[in-house]
Amino acid sequence: MSGTAVTGQVHNPYAMGYSAGGSSSGSGRLVATGSVDLAFGCDQGGSIRIPASSCGIVGLKPTWGLVPYTGILSLDATIDHAGPMTKNVRDCALFLEAIAGPDGWDDRQPPFGLEGDKLKFVAPVDALISKEPSKMLEDVKIGVLSEGFEVPGQDPNVIKSVKSAIEKFRSLGATVAPVSIPLHKEAPLLWTCALPLSGGRQSLLGDMDGRKLLYLTDRAELVGPKLTQAQFDALGPGASNMYMGYLWIQEKYGAKVQGKAMNLLKATSDAYDRALQEFDVLVMPTLPYPPPRLPDPESNEGPLNFLTRTIGLVANTCPFNNSGHPALSLPIGFVPAREDPTIKLPTAVQIVGRKYADVDCLKVAAAWEKVFDWKTLQREQ
Repeated sequence: MSGTAVTGQVHNPYAMGYSAGGSSSGSGRLVATGSVDLAFGCDQGGSIRIPASSCGIVGLKPTWGLVPYTGILSLDATIDHAGPMTKNVRDCALFLEAIAGPDGWDDRQPPFGLEGDKLKFVAPVDALISKEPSKMLEDVKIGVLSEGFEVPGQDPNVIKSVKSAIEKFRSLGATVAPVSIPLHKEAPLLWTCALPLSGGRQSLLGDMDGRKLLYLTDRAELVGPKLTQAQFDALGPGASNMYMGYLWIQEKYGAKVQGKAMNLLKATSDAYDRALQEFDVLVMPTLPYPPPRLPDPESNEGPLNFLTRTIGLVANTCPFNNSGHPALSLPIGFVPAREDPTIKLPTAVQIVGRKYADVDCLKVAAAWEKVFDWKTLQREQ
């Protein structure tokens, strides 16, 4: 959450002392401040979408396997995603078109089918935003995920802002209706069970086997055959928590927990697929609350205090790492910081589409962005 970088804390572009999100914190801040036009992010539980929401930019976690993960250190191949972080939706489509498609290395990608129109994103977006605003989304059905608004600890200002943004889709011609997927509430727990066992074991033991991909042998040599005490002591609280979680779950329950979690995750993915047979996209808040205040580096605040402030953060993001559906974070306004209501921080809506229909997420987001200026909306509220 931008507080553990080796070079120092990464501050929110709208308020010093507040988180820029994570783990792709630098990418989010660099794009938001105009230091770069485009940035790459990696997402295993929300690490593209969390900084995108926190920094007021567009971030897309593509369909699992659409963008090759080659050359990037894997955490867990079943949830590894790489994708674009940009100032606006069209740049996101342009960047995605440049990086999507098979590279011949990454076995996360399907052996065939990723070609032709499935890799065209800019032209469909341009065609859509050239229409009259009231007709842009006239054939689109948007499902408002009820459980996405029932996250413990959610901020009422975020909920109000996101619901207001969703209502604006109606003026663009879209049909907007509620949808319930009860398993959405269980998905974060399943993610929490599965990730430490797979990612924790791989990193802790220095394993690099079991995949057909480009192995990063230089990184393996740097880390060594297994994690050392010195390396563990240098970790941030999130990473060390994952390792300890792996050891605890492995000792108490054994390998069966991961297998059971993975089987239940398939049921969760199927539930999203069924909802997306009725709706073109699903929408919900990207994050349940605004970016938290960063720990004071001069204080004696322990890591547990900061982790406590981020409980529930990935409730709406990590389920789609598990399922592999594309999920885009679109900035839609500002909300007061929880610690100081005079400080206003960005918030966002998350748009989730069918697998390999990333273009639908882009089109829905582009239509909203074309008509509504999220920064102007803040001044009007």
